[in-house]
Amino acid sequence: MSPPWLWLVVGHALTCILMLITGVGLAFVLAGLERRESPLLVGQGALLGHKGALRLRGLSLVFVDALKLLFKEDLIPPRAHRGLFVLAPVWCLAGAVLMGSVIPLGPPLCPAAVTEVLAEGTCAAAWPLQALPVPDGLLVFAALSVASAFGLAMAGWASRSKWALLSSLRASFQAASFAVPMGLGVLSVAVLFGSFDLAALVERQGAWPWQWGVWGVPHVMAFVVVWTALILGTPRTPLRLDDGRSDAIGCLVEYSGVRAGLFRLAELMRAVFASALVVTLFFGGWRFPGFEGLSARWPSGLVVFVGFAVFCVKVTLACAVQLLARGSVVRPRPDQVLDLVWRRLVPFGALTLLVSGLWRLLGCAEGGA
Repeated sequence: MSPPWLWLVVGHALTCILMLITGVGLAFVLAGLERRESPLLVGQGALLGHKGALRLRGLSLVFVDALKLLFKEDLIPPRAHRGLFVLAPVWCLAGAVLMGSVIPLGPPLCPAAVTEVLAEGTCAAAWPLQALPVPDGLLVFAALSVASAFGLAMAGWASRSKWALLSSLRASFQAASFAVPMGLGVLSVAVLFGSFDLAALVERQGAWPWQWGVWGVPHVMAFVVVWTALILGTPRTPLRLDDGRSDAIGCLVEYSGVRAGLFRLAELMRAVFASALVVTLFFGGWRFPGFEGLSARWPSGLVVFVGFAVFCVKVTLACAVQLLARGSVVRPRPDQVLDLVWRRLVPFGALTLLVSGLWRLLGCAEGGA
């Protein structure tokens, strides 16, 4: 019989692989949604071709673009700081992957064989479907979302180009601006539910839609703060202030080939895991109607598979809504973004934290202290 620690190592490794596959797979799905929805949002549906071609047009090009970036020439400018130039895309991608490591992808797996092996109580008998099951996962996600955004600033400085450097300054203040309302929103959620543990936050929500964590006055306010901060903190068009046709050349102007593809993948994965966090906090995570009854009758593996599938569907819908929100606004100026963050979102976030505290004192909040 295998030792108990071997089961934990194998289970943790499989969970990490599942998290990577989920993040990359949903990133490709988001890229395909962008190719199909963006022309429709701006009234250019004819670019997708005739109705018969609408089913595949745009989806297959996602894989073609990935192959193209793999075979394009990868250049490093002669005056660039070689170490930081190479590190910047790795920094962004690593930060995006670590953001997803604290997200619970599904219910814990409890195989009977593993339960028997671990019956002595030396370690937990269930495998959490979470690559990094830490008790402060919400704080870890908020910190990583800010840290990974500064990879763009690193890329602009390492290029040794004044135009890329100016663009990287915009990326820096955009990352620093959304950190404050993000922190206020995170604290509001922690006050309402009494925990920073993302898995515990999912458990404290019900399976039915009216039992999710988005219902309630402070819950809706916290949802608005967190959702807006995550959209602003994910530098993607039209809210990508470091890249513009008339005023900014972009901090990635010197990147090509695989490194440019890594930045693109990190950008998409950040958007995916931002949607995953919103689903986890406010829309029940992997829980689905009838989960309590089915978990008692179905095998553990089947319950985990259904919960994981439900979670992926929710995240895909959240990504689609995020894309619609982006396509509904014009590209703002940097001063407009700062005005939105510091004069509107930060005071609203502080008010949300105050209302959440009062809600907790009145005994209306979920969870323990």
